[in-house]
Amino acid sequence: MEGSAMVDCIKELGDRCVATVEVVAASMASLLAVSASKTKMAKNAYLMIHHPYTTKQGNAKHFKSLSETLGSLSKSMINGYCEKTGLPEEKVDEMLDRETWIDAKAAIDLGFADEIIEGSNIQASINPDEFGYKNVPQALLNPPKQEETKPMGKFAEFKALLEELKDDEETKAFLASMQQPDIKPKTEEKLDDVSSFKALIQNQSAMIKQLQDRDNERRLATFEAKAKEFSACGQEIDAKTLMNLHDSHPDTYANTVQALERASNVYKAEQKGLFQAQGFSGEAKLTGKQGQFQAKVKKSVSDGACEDEAIIANMDESMYAEMSKVLPLES
Repeated sequence: MEGSAMVDCIKELGDRCVATVEVVAASMASLLAVSASKTKMAKNAYLMIHHPYTTKQGNAKHFKSLSETLGSLSKSMINGYCEKTGLPEEKVDEMLDRETWIDAKAAIDLGFADEIIEGSNIQASINPDEFGYKNVPQALLNPPKQEETKPMGKFAEFKALLEELKDDEETKAFLASMQQPDIKPKTEEKLDDVSSFKALIQNQSAMIKQLQDRDNERRLATFEAKAKEFSACGQEIDAKTLMNLHDSHPDTYANTVQALERASNVYKAEQKGLFQAQGFSGEAKLTGKQGQFQAKVKKSVSDGACEDEAIIANMDESMYAEMSKVLPLES
């Protein structure tokens, strides 16, 4: 819904709005790009078009309402692409069915873009499993990452030294010479030192992996605890998924956690019968914070959302805390 509102705003700007796709404009972002008065694409950029989809829990009525909403969004997207390209609806619909990725040259040929500009230095990295994409071009799959120059910690310095010594020719020659039968170490202590040093170099990869595995286990335990909290409130999410989002996409992680926390609050409130007691499902007239929340929920429902979606969308932490004062909730 937000994307449709953005499309309307872009069209109102008319010739003042020119869109430039520097890397990837996927899904609703592609519709925003082609809604501008002029669409430019870097020569290494891509558009991706597909039918909108979502994930949801609910009963048959909820899914029927959701299906109608998605169908309406698909129709709006097809109309937007057709308006830009002049292609037949059937052709665009087929492209959305296939999840079509369009490079700059094809975008010009098909009418999705108006001009190709110099390539961008930005390089996209897309994990198809994370977003559910099926046909990501090879050029966008895990491209080489730019190395960031960061100050090395003690562990990193130690690791770098071991990596360097492992293949150093002088070190190899020295260790080999110390094992020659005609070269006798002056003391048993010297032989022990050399053997220990050689063993340290030979086993450094296993030692580093063990340290990294321990660190990952400790970090995963933190996310497992958070996933367990969400699961207790009816929100199932894999701990490894949370950790990967935290490491690779911190903004997406923050939004995901916020959404799960809201849904957890709703779940706990439903378990205590708070919504029914306060009249959010009926015609009871509430006042204060409860009245404000009731009004927001009813407004969202009147705009086409089902009641569960409306409650989750409007349930922030302050609202949950306020309602908990009226009817205490168990954690």
